[in-house]
Amino acid sequence: MTKSALSQAFVIWFLAITCAASPAAFAQEEAAGRRGLRLTTEALTVENRDGDPLYQFARFQVIDDDGYTVEGARGTYESSTETLRAWGDASQMVKIAKEGEESFTITASQSLEVRFASESLRAEGKVEYRGSGATARAELLLVDEWQRLRELVESLLDSVADEESRALVEAFFSGLEPTGRLFLMIGGVEIEREDAQLAADWAAFTEDDERFVSAGGRAPIELRLDRER
Repeated sequence: MTKSALSQAFVIWFLAITCAASPAAFAQEEAAGRRGLRLTTEALTVENRDGDPLYQFARFQVIDDDGYTVEGARGTYESSTETLRAWGDASQMVKIAKEGEESFTITASQSLEVRFASESLRAEGKVEYRGSGATARAELLLVDEWQRLRELVESLLDSVADEESRALVEAFFSGLEPTGRLFLMIGGVEIEREDAQLAADWAAFTEDDERFVSAGGRAPIELRLDRER
């Protein structure tokens, strides 16, 4: 069997909770509106753990019903938590992309974790984000609700000793809704827009790209604004 034929042999459709005990149970899960995923891979194993299937695959692409596409060298999918984890290697970066009005692409050299139910994401290792007219790079990218990122942000603020600087940043976060979605980038952050470039230890921006915050810790923020002459 050729490599392409082997890959095609493992093209499967599965629901977020699959391997139902009976056709009736399977129909109930489908009627409940569970997310559908399409996996194409060169190798696949499925292991049932107390009735919960764990999928493991290599050299793969996953497409979900909401338009997300994930690619990587190795990956796993847990049905019970709707969690996809992916890893890159020397020959392939991990990548997630979304089409549509809010399109974006994220690549990472080490790992990616996507929780489809909450639409949260964690990417590590030479992360690059492209979307909303901007390109951003960092060592770590987190996308989640503000209430779930609060503790981590508070630890970042420990390095901000200046009272005025801390008050400014705290005022930003106090204006966020607990369930508002936030992009948080940490480690060697570089952000490039058509009219501005920024370098910082960490930075955060809201999902609608209307609000942005960063604070100097070990090193000051560097910002360049371009203007027409």
